[in-house]
Amino acid sequence: MIRRAWLYYLPLLFLPNLGASQATQFGSLELSDYLIGPYLILVFVAAKLGKPMLIDRVVRLMVLFAVWALVSTVLINFRFGYTDTYYMVFSLLKLAKFILYGVAGLLTIKAITDDRARRSIARSLLVAGIIAGISVALVNKATLKNPIAGLDPSAGYKASNGISVMVAVMACYLGGLWLQRKGMTRWTRRFVLIALSAMAAGSALSAGRGGWIAGLAGLIYISYRARLRREFIAIAIGAPLLLFVLYRTVPVFHQRVYFTFFAENRYGGTARSAIDDGARIDEWKHGIEQFGSPVWGTGFFHRGGESGLYTTGSHNFFLQMFLETGIVGGGLMLAIFCALWRQAGSLQARRARLDLPVKSALVAAIVGGSVGNTIMAASSYFLYSPCMQPAARFRRNFRLGRSC
Repeated sequence: MIRRAWLYYLPLLFLPNLGASQATQFGSLELSDYLIGPYLILVFVAAKLGKPMLIDRVVRLMVLFAVWALVSTVLINFRFGYTDTYYMVFSLLKLAKFILYGVAGLLTIKAITDDRARRSIARSLLVAGIIAGISVALVNKATLKNPIAGLDPSAGYKASNGISVMVAVMACYLGGLWLQRKGMTRWTRRFVLIALSAMAAGSALSAGRGGWIAGLAGLIYISYRARLRREFIAIAIGAPLLLFVLYRTVPVFHQRVYFTFFAENRYGGTARSAIDDGARIDEWKHGIEQFGSPVWGTGFFHRGGESGLYTTGSHNFFLQMFLETGIVGGGLMLAIFCALWRQAGSLQARRARLDLPVKSALVAAIVGGSVGNTIMAASSYFLYSPCMQPAARFRRNFRLGRSC
């Protein structure tokens, strides 16, 4: 029983902060930060650390990235001439949190060793999706009245975009499983539809545009890969039409879209520093122009100060990795995603009929990361890892199947 306790504990990590968020000089501690410790212990007990799995090949790239980011971050004071250690300590703590949740995800993969565990974690993610969807809907009343203010981080989640991307990735994975009908009873399939409905409602109310775009991308991929021609055509034509109608008729949606492309702030001015909620194309352009440390980068999460980077980041996770960890770190991050994509199309994944759900989740994650910084923050990163990997071992002479 103790070896399966982590499956019952998992949905708790997706709870909103419920007033437990605590502000510090190095950022905010969220409820998930308090809950992750016990989970690590539970999943460590269940993990099969000695058994080789496909993810072992990706672990090497992850370790290389972590080491490179650590060295780049430790050199902050030496390279930028700070008189105190605030920026270095701040960045090291962010890197430690990044690694902490990454380890949680990797241990989760190691604990998924058979179809029974895969089905069990799918059920856990169903419960987590319902929790996230309902929580966003309940704590988002203030956002509907003031769409610029966003969610209350002390009661809800830290960032509306982060939670919406997290929900989109989870929904694409579960939706892909539902289509594949892998090991699902009639009641389980109904449960999936209930969970997807809750996640769709929560995402719609989250005001997180990154999640909307990520979810739409994943849905299009599912429709295309599953050869749902009518659905694909309906989405390709209906989605732009629906967005246009919403933009013209719904003031809240109009404002969210407007702030995506223009830097006008909540006070009616045009100073970009007043709010980091708009001018995405402008931010990406300036982010590329700020690429002044091609080798080491500025240091993981080293923004503002003498770094030359916007304090809010470029709102593009992949671009931000190049800015903060240089060509080597950014290249390693791209290599990690390429390896995940290749493994998602492996022979084991196809035989287990997991290639569609895993790849659709990856599509949503990549698109969500391309329009925001929060793709691997906190519980979002923890979610992506177990979703993206088939529970499969490999032999010495095994070759990965060709990706579709």
